[in-house]
This record gives sequence, structure tokens and C-alpha cells, in this order.
Amino acid sequence: MGIRTCARENAAFAELLKHYEDPSIHLRECRAAGVRVVGKIGYGVCDELILAAGMESAAVRPGGAGHPLADEYLEYAFTEKGKYLFDAVAGGDRDRCPELVAFSDSEDLANRLYYYLRELKRSEPGRPVPELTLVDWLFSRHMTYQGWNEKALRRFAGRLESWSGQPVTDEALTEAIALYGRQYRAVSAILSQRTAKAPRLTGCEALVVLGAKDCMDKRRYAELVEKLALDVPSWPEAGGVKLFFSGSVQQDLGVYEPVEAAGFVICGEDHDAGTRAFERPIRTDLEPYAALVDSYMLRSPSAAKGLVKERTQALTESVEHTGAACVLFYNDAYDEAASWDHPSQRAALTAQGIPYAECVKRAYPPVTDGGFRETLQLLKNRAGGEYHG
Repeated sequence: MGIRTCARENAAFAELLKHYEDPSIHLRECRAAGVRVVGKIGYGVCDELILAAGMESAAVRPGGAGHPLADEYLEYAFTEKGKYLFDAVAGGDRDRCPELVAFSDSEDLANRLYYYLRELKRSEPGRPVPELTLVDWLFSRHMTYQGWNEKALRRFAGRLESWSGQPVTDEALTEAIALYGRQYRAVSAILSQRTAKAPRLTGCEALVVLGAKDCMDKRRYAELVEKLALDVPSWPEAGGVKLFFSGSVQQDLGVYEPVEAAGFVICGEDHDAGTRAFERPIRTDLEPYAALVDSYMLRSPSAAKGLVKERTQALTESVEHTGAACVLFYNDAYDEAASWDHPSQRAALTAQGIPYAECVKRAYPPVTDGGFRETLQLLKNRAGGEYHG
């Protein structure tokens, strides 16, 4: 299934796809326009504050031909994605990583990368390591942490002000939050076509819509998803066995494409690059910093920070909401956090009669080998569908 002709021929989707497939376009456009860009690693770096400071943001993605710097400086147990990210930041290629980078301790990998890179910048000042900062969240859903997190965001805003040379005013932040509101409403409308009984959106198409936000001008993104929200309901049904994807972050289509080629349609996911960014609106009845904390902290529990009980409940509720017929657990090697929840989640799915399969300790870049295809075939048989691999 993957990305269909109806999507590729849609002007709004085609522009989103272009930026999603080549994030360097955004970086080059911003350099040409004299707009500073803040790279993001981790999923708690607030776009709204970056926009309020007069800058743009872009996700720093793994990729490239290799990771020689990581091989020199990092220990073996870093994930392959982490090693690629290390080289992206430390290598000096400004088409892969801008000159400013913000990390969020939303996951252990981003936290560790920040401290390793900060030390590399200190000990070897000749290396082209960008300016770095850390958004020091306390990832708890309990309201007693609200005050700390508001202070953490104000410290981040101060850092952004030093980079941009302009203040982050409440007026500018309110305007940036309003822009997110436009994006949220449009993307929510698009995603409703993914979870419908007869879905009009594939998992690959959804991942492009969600991921393009971090690869392009945020105002242009709002315009495009507003246009797309009007078009998707007229697209043909995305046929296939509805599958919920749980596990490691997917910032490209390397895993989603072979899953959907096997006859599944991915109707939801719980990783940070999926629907979590658009699960909760930013409230306009709160003071701006309090509203940001409310939105970022009260999303569904992530693999890195959620408790087992929370994650199990969130999975079963998501399966019910999306109408998924089965669940695929997919974890990269050395990315074990999500797998800690699997025993409880498997038991809950079994109790509800929902079939599942596990692919763990997977290589990156993805290797869709015979074992992976056999797992998909087994899951398809359990879910009562015909395997297309």
C-alpha cells in the first residue's frame, strides 16, 4: 500500500512529501532567507518557543553514509540511530544539522547525546559542534511538577533569546500557539480519515503528514495541511488489515513501507514521531507557559517515560480507538525501553483476543529480511488476512 497515486498527485501532499524526504531543503531555504534554525533532538523541544523567538526549527535525523565520529567517541551500547545522530551534529554538515541544536530529555538517547556532544565541544573546540542547549523537563503527569517545567521552558526561552537576539514575548508566544492550533485542527481532521472504519489514509501517508512539520516552514505547513484536510475524505479506501504499530521511533518510511506492502494498513502508533505530537491541543485559557506544559506533559505516555501500567492502558485504548485488528511490536537494537512494557501489554491484548507479533533487536537502517517477512506473514494469518509479501 504505502504512498498511493492519489496522494502523490495531490499538490499539498506532494509538497509535504518533498520536504519529508529531503529535510535539507528547509535548512537551505532558511539560510538563503537569513532565518536561523534550531535543530531538535528529542520530542520535548517546543516549536512554539522557537517561532516566538523569530527562528525556525528542524528535526535532526539519523542517516548518512556512516558514523566514524561515533565509532571513535561513543561506547558500543549506543543505538545505531544515536550514532548517526552524533555524526550529524558533530560532523559540520549544515545541510544535515543547523548551527544551533536543542535537546530534550524526553528520552535517554537525547539526554546522553547532549552531554557527550557538550563535552566534545568543550574538550575539542576546533570541531564544528553547534551551539547546544537542553530542555530540562521533568517528565511526570503529576501537577506538582508544573512549576519546575514552566521554569525549564522559561530557561529555554532565555537561551533562544540569546541565539536570536530578540525577546520571547507573551504576544509572540500566543501567536505561535495559535498557529499550532491551526495545525492541530487540520491534522486531526486528516488523521480521523486514518482511524475511520473505511480508512482513507495509509500509515505511510500519515507519517509523511506528521513528520513534514519538522522539515519545513511552520506557516507553510499549516496552509498545506488545511488544504489536505479538505481533500483526503475523497481519496479511495486504503484497504488492508488494520495494524497498530508500537515501539521504536520511525522518522522515515523504511519500516512502514514493507509492513504495508504485506497487506496491512497502519492505523496508529505510539512512538514519538507519530500521532503523539497532535494528541492534545495547546489550551488558550491558560497562561502560555502553563499551556505548553499542559500540552506536552499530558500526551499519552511515551515508551521512555511512561509507567508500565500507563503504557498498557494507553495501548489497549489506542487499539480500540483505531479499530486495529492486530499489533506489531518493533524495537531497534539497544532501544529496550518499549520492550519493558511488552509482558503486561501482551497479557492485556491476549485477554482481549487481539493478535500481536514482536520484532525486537532490529538493525538500523532497517533490514526487511526473511525473518521479518515471516513475522508479518504469521501476524497476518493470526489476524485473518491474506499475506502479500
